[in-house]
Amino acid sequence: MMDGLLNLFRHKFVVKLFALLAATVLWFFVMSDQNPVMDSSVSVPVTFIGAPERAKVTTSASDIKVKLRGPRSAFASIRREEIKAVLDLSDKEAGTHHLAVQALLPPGLEVVSLKPEYVDVLIDPLVQKRQPIHIISTGSVGVGFTVSRMTPEATHV
Repeated sequence: MMDGLLNLFRHKFVVKLFALLAATVLWFFVMSDQNPVMDSSVSVPVTFIGAPERAKVTTSASDIKVKLRGPRSAFASIRREEIKAVLDLSDKEAGTHHLAVQALLPPGLEVVSLKPEYVDVLIDPLVQKRQPIHIISTGSVGVGFTVSRMTPEATHV
């Protein structure tokens, strides 16, 4: 029995090896035809990583056009929310910064281009100051009327 299997592999070995190689090449050809590499573009909003608390962040571009490349099966299985255009604001002080946009993608996809590649970001700190309310009366009341007192509902703003 064992000799029969060995003879099966030994007999016309080169022809069988060539047939195996041809089948492998044909398999790769068919698979690439079934799942070709394609390009696609999507516009995504800018998101921030490490944005400082108590600051208003404004950007020169609110959306980034991301051009992607990958197999058709990768495009079929992703959702738009999985593609992110990110600006890293970690350790950034108040003021204007010129930052590179980074794309976060699902596995199987690669970035071809980002438009714009760089975005100007203004970090404006929010400050809070408590001020007392002072009532200043101006003008005059009509004839026969008097103002007994003016009391604000809140004492500070």
